[in-house]
Amino acid sequence: MIYNMFMSSERLVIGPNNQLLNGMLHNPEERGWHFVSGDPELWKYADRFVKPDGKALDLGIGFGRNGLPLALWGMNVVGYDLDTEAAEDLETIVGELSESLPVSLEVRIEDMFKAELGKSEYDLAVLAELVHVPSKAEALDLFDKAYDALKPGGHMWIRMASKESEGYKELILASEEAWGPTMLDGGNVIEDYCICTGEEKLEPVLFMDQGDLVNYFAGKQAKIIHSQSIPQVGRWNMMFGEDFNPSNPAKGTMVSALAQKPMEF
Repeated sequence: MIYNMFMSSERLVIGPNNQLLNGMLHNPEERGWHFVSGDPELWKYADRFVKPDGKALDLGIGFGRNGLPLALWGMNVVGYDLDTEAAEDLETIVGELSESLPVSLEVRIEDMFKAELGKSEYDLAVLAELVHVPSKAEALDLFDKAYDALKPGGHMWIRMASKESEGYKELILASEEAWGPTMLDGGNVIEDYCICTGEEKLEPVLFMDQGDLVNYFAGKQAKIIHSQSIPQVGRWNMMFGEDFNPSNPAKGTMVSALAQKPMEF
């Protein structure tokens, strides 16, 4: 049902006037998985957490890789990001889709680390591309804010770069050179040059230990539905071998976890 809904929506927007979306659907860096189709895990577990007319929070929404499919599946999506260019592109796509489909997606250009996310408001929280985070402590604080924003029984999905990744090992070796990147936060963060926002500048890149996400949810007594922490060398996405952005400093293995917040009794 979910697959057919998205594919029928996709056919409506591959017209000649939708060059932005066409570019995302046919990205030459792809390896057989359309960027705009969402992360593969999103599809595998969508039946568990997609709630039509429910509310989804997407922190670091970017171009809407996950937020857009969730909106097409009937959820009311609120996304946070500081990338104004990506936000404008996403709003353009949503505007075009809205001409043919009911799509509810709001982009808030705010610092998600400082934004007030509310309490018990969302059925789903997605933190799928948290790369440029200054410290592990700040990431955990953000996890807490997102978790508190979930309704009882809501789901939270996190995907982050791993210390088992090819990118981390390359940066560690490079940090030993005088010209190399700087290690911070006890080796959890490596500061390196990145053009992720269109301007080349030093950015912190946070890498998590393999058990960090599972331990976080276990500490919340949440039901862990899925976790992925076994490395597969040279693969951005361990489940499907996806590597759509080889220039990303966090290239390689990502760790992920999907959990459900306990119901209140």
